[in-house]
Order: sequence, then C-alpha cells, then structure tokens
Amino acid sequence: MSSLHLARLRSRARIVAAATGALLLACAPKQPPTPPEPAPHGVTTTDDPAANNMSEETGDADAASVAAAGEPGDDEAAGDDHVASEVASSDAGDTELAAAPDGPRAHCPAMGDTRFVYAFGSSTMASLLGPMLKQTFQRRWGDVQFRKWGKASSGMARPDFHDWIKEIPGLNEDYDPDVYIVNLGTNDAQPLWDAEDKWIHATTPEWKRRYGERVDAILELMAGEDHRRLIVWVGPTAFPSKNSRQIGPMVNEVLKERIEAFEGDAFYVDAFTTTSPKRGQYIKTVTLGGKSYPAYGDDGVHLTNDAVKALLFRPLMKIVAPCLDPVER
Repeated sequence: MSSLHLARLRSRARIVAAATGALLLACAPKQPPTPPEPAPHGVTTTDDPAANNMSEETGDADAASVAAAGEPGDDEAAGDDHVASEVASSDAGDTELAAAPDGPRAHCPAMGDTRFVYAFGSSTMASLLGPMLKQTFQRRWGDVQFRKWGKASSGMARPDFHDWIKEIPGLNEDYDPDVYIVNLGTNDAQPLWDAEDKWIHATTPEWKRRYGERVDAILELMAGEDHRRLIVWVGPTAFPSKNSRQIGPMVNEVLKERIEAFEGDAFYVDAFTTTSPKRGQYIKTVTLGGKSYPAYGDDGVHLTNDAVKALLFRPLMKIVAPCLDPVER
C-alpha cells in the first residue's frame, strides 16, 4: 500500500512524501563535463512578458498542451480519486493523504483581496503541469491570479544557463505572490557550475553543501522576510540513466533535508523515492478512474499526460486547494 504522507516539520515547515512520484525534465545544456540527458521537449513558456525577454525560447504552448493532457475537470483540485502505481510486476495500492495535525488550513498564508499564485520550473511546468494548473485556476478560482514560467532544462545546478535564484526578487517585486509552486530538481543530477570554482563534481562532499546553500537561498527569497508565503516544491523523479541513478538520490536527499530545516511553510512532494522504491526499479503505470495508463512516455524520461495529472497535479493541489476554497461557516 503506497501513501502520501504529510508530516509536521521543525517550526512550520512540512514534507509531503508522494507514494507515486513526480517528474520534471532530465537534461543539462551547454556541454557540462558529464554528458546531459536528452531534452525531447525543449520548450520554454511563460505568462510573464518580462520573463519572455529573458528566455532563450519563448512561446505559448498552453492550448496544445492542455488539449493533449485532457481537461482536468472540476474535481481535480480536490484530488480524491485513487491513484496507483506499478513497480516492475508488483502492484501498489491507493494514494492516501494524511491531514496536517493542526488542521487543513494551518499552513495557508494570510491573503488579501488579490490572491496570487506563481508557478515555475522546467519543461514539465511549461508543457503539461503549468497548463493544467492554469486551466484549473481559471475554472475553479476565477478571482485568483495565476502565472507560470517553464524553462526547459533548468534547475539549480547550472546558473550559467538559467539562474532561478536571481529571478525570484523580480517576481516578488512584480507580483508579490501568496503561493509559490516549484517544479525543479530532475535536471540537477550533474556537476554544479560555480563562476569562481567552475565545476563542482557530485563525487565530492562540497557538492551537497553548495547545492544545499542554493536551496536555502531560493527558499528564503520565495518565503519573504516574514516567511508569510506558502511554498510547494515538487521534487525530482527517477528514470533509467546513470546520472539519475547515481546523483538523483543525493538531489532528493538535500531537497528534503533543507525543506525540513526551513523555518517557514514549505511542502515537499517527494517524487524520487516513490518512482524508484529500489535502485534500478521504476514505476510502470498509474491508475486514473479505474484504468491503468503508462507512467512514462516513449523516451523513458518524461511522464505521460495521465501521470503528470496523477502524480504531480493532484498531490500539490491537495495542499494548495484548501488555501483557496471558501471557508465553510
């Protein structure tokens, strides 16, 4: 029986462990010392005109992506449907969500009349997850402002390619979001680039320290000085490659540790452990509406439309939706 566990962390930080996993993208551009994974969906999309000017590739893939993914529907944000995954030939059970000990809204930020959610990440945010979120926000919470920014091949390891840490102050100033949804990590299974030290290889203890510092930095910037913002971070997934198999667990470990130590409201959807419960094993299918669908596309790297809906969209919306739904009196 797989489960989605929501645990109270030090201070108000929390981790969500998803029993069925998640996916971003796995590739690294610009000739790193370790060959990158392929980027079949090399697309960058954003709703932010200013961000478009800073991106190498721009465009609006929303219509095509949502059509391909299928309409989430009015019940998607609640995420009550059963989701199952299969590892090798074994069967896994339903996904469960344990309620926060202090209530379903205890993690929600104080919001004014203008509520704003900003989502950013790599190609999955650009092509599938972002459009699903956008459509759901438009249909279910028409008064909530939502913007997304998906940059293919991006992550925290290669600021020479795209530096998300430097982007956050501008996003805070321009939009002052109440909630950040982050979809980064899979592209970080590689050496770190540093302007002074150049390459920091993952075989060294320095890699974990430097990567953790970057996670700390972006968490602090997103949360704000008063740590009032809610952060939901969808972590990396596992897939068959040397870098993912060897470095991916370390990426996941650092993200979990840093979010656990963070003094604010942060949730982590742990996708790596549950898409690969054992080293070298990967989930094969997801179940939606009682039917089984492939978890990965033909490239073996990217999740299918159904898997993104089941493994990324629904777990994160179980955290975000209570903060946006009207309070029952």
